[in-house]
Amino acid sequence: MATAAAFENRAAFRKVNAAAFVWDAWLERDAQLGVDDIVDCGNNALAEIAVRLGCSKTMAENFATVGMDLRLRLPLVREVFAAGMLDYARVSKICRATCGFRQATVDAAVRDIVAAAASLSPGPLGAAIDQILTRIAPEEVAERRIEATRFRKLRKRRDGDLGVSKR
Repeated sequence: MATAAAFENRAAFRKVNAAAFVWDAWLERDAQLGVDDIVDCGNNALAEIAVRLGCSKTMAENFATVGMDLRLRLPLVREVFAAGMLDYARVSKICRATCGFRQATVDAAVRDIVAAAASLSPGPLGAAIDQILTRIAPEEVAERRIEATRFRKLRKRRDGDLGVSKR
């Protein structure tokens, strides 16, 4: 069972890696076109990824985002994922949870995060990542929480319930 899971994880890595490669190739083309031609290379890239991988455009975007994160910000997670020791759900959770943090913070936390990912499912892993980041960079976590609440407002409805909405 473990061998099959590792095989499946390596296949998921290949999908994510391929999506990142196609995304990167299209964006490189966009940069080469310059400002004279207006081409929506991002949407074209997502369409090509979706067709090649046989998935929805949303999943293509998720694969490309995770693949670029692994390539640019999380090389250790990429290495572990390529070896088949982490599944896509955990890797995706790591990418989302560390998004927006300074690279120095991510570099300091990544070994602890990978160790936690080896034994936790994605839900508890998110809480563990929050604890790790809070331990390593409490000021940065506090800044992000304040920033997240800056664009929300609390409304009291007629029936007395409170609702949170984005501005």
